[in-house]
Amino acid sequence: MSWTYSANPGSSPKDTVRYLIGDTNIDNQIVQDEEIYFNLGEVNNEPYRAASNTCFNLAAFFTGAAQSESKSVGGLSISKSLGDRAQRYERLAKDLLIRSRRVAPPSANADPRALGAELKVGFMDPYYAEPNAWPTNSVTGVTSTYGVGNYDPLDIAGEIQETIVEVVQEDIG
Repeated sequence: MSWTYSANPGSSPKDTVRYLIGDTNIDNQIVQDEEIYFNLGEVNNEPYRAASNTCFNLAAFFTGAAQSESKSVGGLSISKSLGDRAQRYERLAKDLLIRSRRVAPPSANADPRALGAELKVGFMDPYYAEPNAWPTNSVTGVTSTYGVGNYDPLDIAGEIQETIVEVVQEDIG
């Protein structure tokens, strides 16, 4: 496992994630590079969402390890609570998720084959999305909440028009 940081958050998505979660001190390493790369892969390399996921992971880790450590010597008492650290990372995760939606808002050109909805167009109707548990020709594993791909509604309108013409020709013939 490795830990690297260039001190330039704009140099790579990994360094952006590290900067956003505050893991920039070589003497206090929190997350390994491989863990950040995993989270980046989960969200199509979107650094704010990867940082949010990383913080949720850290919150889960510190919640599992939540115990209070305290030392007392004479009248001096020092205590450290991992539960507090877990709560801070959970709050940061939620803040980063909100920021991710502001920095990279959901795209209108989502992959129409993605799970969740199919675009339907009637002959004289406007476009509308119809919820569907498993759309036809679905693609799994290539989409996010933002969707992927370049989608032009006119392409599907042309396909539908061709289908209508074929059906009408079959009815006539």
